[in-house]
Amino acid sequence: MGKSTLNFMSYNSTCIDLVKVKWIKDLLTTCDIDLLQIQEHFKSSKTIELYFKKQFGDYDPFATPAHREQYQDSGRRKGGLAELVAKKLDIKKEKVSSKTWRVQAQILSIEKYRLIWINCYFPNDPLTVQFDDLKLDLVLNEVENILDSNSFDDCILGGDFNFDKRRPSGFVAKITDFLDRIGLISVWEKFPIGFTNIHTDNKSTAILDNFFVNERLFL
Repeated sequence: MGKSTLNFMSYNSTCIDLVKVKWIKDLLTTCDIDLLQIQEHFKSSKTIELYFKKQFGDYDPFATPAHREQYQDSGRRKGGLAELVAKKLDIKKEKVSSKTWRVQAQILSIEKYRLIWINCYFPNDPLTVQFDDLKLDLVLNEVENILDSNSFDDCILGGDFNFDKRRPSGFVAKITDFLDRIGLISVWEKFPIGFTNIHTDNKSTAILDNFFVNERLFL
């Protein structure tokens, strides 16, 4: 492969247009990004992968369309996920099926080594202790099902989790318990970060975007 490390990037694009494509491509070049995951591209076309192939010609895309609720005939669709792998890498890619539009995954193979890479877009944190956890449970259960149903050596679970561990909410408590149970650790524990999101007031910040990995990847 010619590289001793792989650089991952996660970005909630909140739609994707030519201006954002250019900004993302410039950042990919500046930071030498090998693997990019995107949340909320909002595009719903069945040919969404062709769009990413055209706009990101140096990358092989795995894109899933945005979601429209049943019986919703108009209005903007929700979500939309994409994982892009640099073509220069000698990596075999195997898509993994998902039962929810909030989760996508693929297995990346380098010779006999297998890395499962999961891209997520979690529901919002209602910032209360008691909350309706149905939507969150659907995502957590699907992540666990994907991990239990596939063979791999290491795991990277990344995306927009709307999860800031500093918040005293039931949402945060449930995700924390889940991560502890399946044995994944936030990379921010080893590489502290100030924030990943800044509010439109240009003052309020939060850590909503995360990468979680198994302990061996920290060694």
